This record gives sequence, structure tokens and C-alpha cells, in this order.
Amino acid sequence: MSRKVFLSFLGNSIYEETNYIAKDQKEVEVFPTRFIQEALIRNFCKDFHEKDQILIFTTKGALANWEEEKHFNQKNQKIILYSPLRKRLEDLHLNCSIENVQIEDGKSPEELWNIFIKVFNKIREKDEIIFDITHGFRSLPMFNMVLINYAKLLKDISVSGIYYGNYEARYESGDKTFSPIWDLIDFAELQEWANATQLFFRAGYSNSLVNLIKKRGVEGAVSINSFCQEILANRCISINLGASAIAVRNLLNTSSSFTHPVINPIFKFIGSRFQGYKEQDVLNQLLSVDWCIKHKLIQQGYTIMSEFLPSYVLSILGRDVNNKFFRNTVNGFLAIEVKKEKFRFENELSKGQLQNEILDQVLKIPYIRDLAKRNRSINAQNRDDINHGGFRAKPKTYEELNNELEDKFKKLKEVVERIETEIENSPGLVEEIRRIESGKMDFSPMLLNLSNHPSSFWKKNQMDAAKEKYQSVQDLPFPQIPPDTSDEELDKLVDEYFNKIRNINPSAVHLMGELTFTYRLVNRLKEVGIPCIASTTQRMASEDENGKKTSVFSFVRFRPY
Repeated sequence: MSRKVFLSFLGNSIYEETNYIAKDQKEVEVFPTRFIQEALIRNFCKDFHEKDQILIFTTKGALANWEEEKHFNQKNQKIILYSPLRKRLEDLHLNCSIENVQIEDGKSPEELWNIFIKVFNKIREKDEIIFDITHGFRSLPMFNMVLINYAKLLKDISVSGIYYGNYEARYESGDKTFSPIWDLIDFAELQEWANATQLFFRAGYSNSLVNLIKKRGVEGAVSINSFCQEILANRCISINLGASAIAVRNLLNTSSSFTHPVINPIFKFIGSRFQGYKEQDVLNQLLSVDWCIKHKLIQQGYTIMSEFLPSYVLSILGRDVNNKFFRNTVNGFLAIEVKKEKFRFENELSKGQLQNEILDQVLKIPYIRDLAKRNRSINAQNRDDINHGGFRAKPKTYEELNNELEDKFKKLKEVVERIETEIENSPGLVEEIRRIESGKMDFSPMLLNLSNHPSSFWKKNQMDAAKEKYQSVQDLPFPQIPPDTSDEELDKLVDEYFNKIRNINPSAVHLMGELTFTYRLVNRLKEVGIPCIASTTQRMASEDENGKKTSVFSFVRFRPY
């Protein structure tokens, strides 16, 4: 278990007797003393045990206040008698240990560093510290604040009190003089708030901030963690819902627990970062990209910005933004800059018809081609560069990725703002975009037959199987490939037929023929998402009465490469 430690610096002055009184303490409960240390220990160290410790640091000149009864008063040139602090503490019969630690005078930066190191070395891991900063050298307040933060970092200490006995603010009550004890723990806590807030703003990490909020007994602080986790893990569905962001905004702007005059502005400032988030709004993703840029979360920024595009388009269409088929359709269409003649429709008729409806809706969105250009820019290289760890021919630097993220976001935001303005100023535009023109069909699934067997010679069962899935079949004669064709000539021929097929844009290619050509072309076509199939057959052999053998190949099915 951690121990409790009282840490104080004893000065060399002759202190006047007073009744030090803490907040909420009754006047009848205090005792007269010359030493603030005695008053603080009576108040705050009553529960100290054997493992706990009181550390009194003294310079050579302050030793008289620690151990001598006779003291020479420079003001009146007289000797006065009073019990030293050591005797006063011994008379309290405490259970903990009491140690006097001698230090230098602190008259130079070198001596201050020596004192710092000596005090720090007396602190152990996870100590709970009570600081008395009443006496000592003038730089003691700053000294203690630096020491606290340093020890929190390296020894994980906690601070339960920072006390100052203000003799100058003494007052009379009856026949007694009382001096208030101020607890300045808020100043140390303010440093924690500043550090936690800075970490939250610069890197988007919230644990320290949440822990401080919880210490104040505020419910709902977990919403800050939830929001940050959604950003760090690219949870776009949750970001769109907006629940965490709105909860954070409400927490920081309305909680009565943030009434501290210094801490409250911090929370108003943090709360301002969550303006604009709405319930169930895909534009929350765009706000989150801005958050990523401000917090240097580059990977998250690219991913969320990329996923925003299909979400935004589908939200305008009034379609489910979580539907994978819809997202793939919109992504594919944006990737070819909304050129419908290049789009690869699904082979299944019902799916192809649905895609056709979606594409017609998309083309009615204002500035959709500008949005498609932004999609191509966002997804071209940088996202893959990041997600694949820079394993590419020319990986970009951190600065390049960061600067380009800001630039791409700025241009995307400009397009979205134009679309939003057009929609806002055009009543009925959204309804028109979402209207589906029934019966309109701009595509027809088609199987391209690239083989030495024209489809006109196919048996009925093979043609029926092709039309059932692809509706129609178109022939492209298989090229003549001499056996002495070189690799270079073969590659040129593959390029030629690859481009021919891309221009035809079939739903699939029935590809059978010379093996090396077929192998190379199949791989090229599959790279661009064009399915390739082959026919499987069953060999039926027969022999006539003259012993002549005949083989007939009967179609069985189409099989994908």
C-alpha cells in the first residue's frame, strides 16, 4: 500500500504565536503555536500510521527552530525561550516516523537543484503527499509545483493538500489571534487540468481529462472517452449517430460542477469543439475529419473522409448508409467519375436494376462530378500509403500526408457546402433526386464469348445457362497465336484484347483458348474486377461396328476462374 507523507520547509525566523485555523474548523478546536507545521499535522496527519512519514527540511540557519529552546530576537536584542518544533511534534505522540532533512540555503540555481533532488529522493512510488509551503525560500511555490508534476510523472504520486498558513491575514476573536490556513490544492489541480486539456486538444486522448472530471463527481464523463474511441477506431456509424459528441457538449456546457472561476473557461473552450454535431447526421463525419486534422490523427482523417463520401451521397438519396451493396455501388460509381457507360453492373438482373436506379439518382445530385473528383483525389494513393505502412515505391513523408489531408479536406468541404446550399435554396430538389423513373433501363447484362467456339454453335443447354444469368451473349473471336510467338508479342496481344474488352464492358468474359494467352488475360481482367468463366464439359465416347471411336463433349456448367 502507498504511504502518506507530510512535507514541509522550516524557516529560520522567530515566529509569533497564533491559532492557525483551517477551513470548516471551529475556533475552540485549535491550539496556539508558533509553528504552522504543528497546526497542519494536528489537523491532517492524525490518521498517519507507522509506514507514514513526516519530513521537515531545514537549512543550517533553521536548525535552531528545530532543536533549540533559546532564541535570540534580533529586533529587541533579547533571548526568548520556546519549545522547538521537534519537541512540539514529539509531544503529539504520533504513530508515524519524523525525520529532519538538512538542505542547502538555496542561494544559487545549483543549490536549488540540489534541494530539488534531495526532496525528490525522499519521495517513494505512489506516495500521497501533503505539502506545507508556508515558509522557506521565495521560489518555494514554483519549486513545489515543478516538483509535484515531476514526481507525478516519475513516481506516480498523488497530492491530497497544499497548505499555506497566512499569518499576515490574522484576525482577533475574543482574546485570541487566529490565522487562516489556505488549501491551495486547486493550483496543482489546475496544472493537471491544463496538461490533460492540452493532451486532449493536441492528440485527442481523453483518459486524463476524464479522470479529473470523475474526481469532481460528475456523471457522464465516459462520453468523452466514447467520442475519442469512435474517432481513433474510425467508428463512422457511431459518429453519424452523434450521441457521444452531443453528450460531451451537454456535459461541458451545462454541468453545475464546473463553476470554478479558472477551470470553467477550460470546459467552455472544450465544449466549443463539439458544436455542430447533430443526431443521425452524416455531416458529423465531416466534422470529425476536421477534428482529426486539429489533433494530427492522419490515418483516421483519411479513412473517415473516404467513408464520408458514400455516406453523404446515400443520405441525399434517402437510402441506408450502412448497406454494403449500396455503398459499393456508390463507391464504384464515384471511382469512375460518375460515367455510367463505364460502370460494371451486377450480373443478377434484380441487383443490376437496383444499381441502375441508384446511378440515375446519383446523377441528379448537384455538383456530383465535382464530388466524384474529390473522391478520386482522396482515395488515389494516400490512404493506401498509410494503411500499408508506406511499403510502396515512393512513400510520402508525415508532413506531405498531413498537408495533403488538410488540402483535400478543404476542397471536399467546399463542394459539400455548395451542394448543401443548392439543396437548401431549391425546395423539392431532394424529392426530385429520390424519385425513381420506373421502367427505365440503361443497361443489359451481357456475356462476352472469347473462344474458338462461336456462341451460334453452342448447344441449347449452354445458351440457356448463359442467358439465364447474363441475358445475352456477344462473340469476340479468339486470336490466332502461332506456337513461335515471343513473350513480348504475346504481352502486346494481351494488352490489345484487354483494352478491347474494357471498351465493350461485359458483365463477364467466357475465355477459353491458348493457355498462356488465356492465363495472362484472365489475370489482367480480374485485376479490374471483370469476372472470367470457362465451360466445363463431360466427354461421351462411343464406338461403331467398324471399331471407329467417337467422342462427344456435352456442356455441364460455367465455372469461374
